[in-house]
Amino acid sequence: MKNILVFLMLYAGCAFGAYTDYETVLPMQSEQALGPNGLAGDTLERLIIVPLSITCGDVSVKDGSSTAVRVFRKGSLSDLTPIAIAIGARSVSGGWKVSTQDDVQVIAVGRFR
Repeated sequence: MKNILVFLMLYAGCAFGAYTDYETVLPMQSEQALGPNGLAGDTLERLIIVPLSITCGDVSVKDGSSTAVRVFRKGSLSDLTPIAIAIGARSVSGGWKVSTQDDVQVIAVGRFR
């Protein structure tokens, strides 16, 4: 799995800092917390969207108890190429949470405590 993760990060053309963490969010997850504790001050550097079909569902992210923001909208894709979305934000109201719908998984990269 780590080899695949490194490939996806390089393939997506993303530079990343030292000591980043990653967490996989499987399809159909509702507000999966990132990291062991999910604390304010955690940094979410990027999300790598991994579509499992060309008609995969939405992906949303939220900072603690704030309102979720949809970062990937359901629709028809032309292929199953992973999509990197740069976030580059520090949480202020708790840990980061990611929600996924059907046929899409996410690799969240950042510093999660």
